[in-house]
Amino acid sequence: MDQRPIEKRRDVLVYSTPPVASDLEVTGPIKAFSVASHSAGYRFPVKLVDVFPNGEARNLTDGILRMRLSGFAGKAQSLTPESCTK
Repeated sequence: MDQRPIEKRRDVLVYSTPPVASDLEVTGPIKAFSVASHSAGYRFPVKLVDVFPNGEARNLTDGILRMRLSGFAGKAQSLTPESCTK
C-alpha cells in the first residue's frame, strides 16, 4: 500500500534520507530507537519505507510498540523495553 497519504498526516513524523546512490541490501532484524514522554499508554508504530523514483512509498517492514506505565505513583519514570508491553 502506498504510504504517501499517511506520510502527509499532521500527526505522523517522517524521517527521510537523501536517495541512495546504489543498490542497498537490508538484512536482519530492524531496530528503531525513540525517546518519548507521556503519562498514559501509547502505541508507537514504526515503518521502514522504500520511496521509488516516482514518489511511491512502499513498506519494507513495520511494527507497533505498545507502552503503558505500570506501578505509576504520580511521578515521571523512564520506560525501558523491559517495562513495556509488546
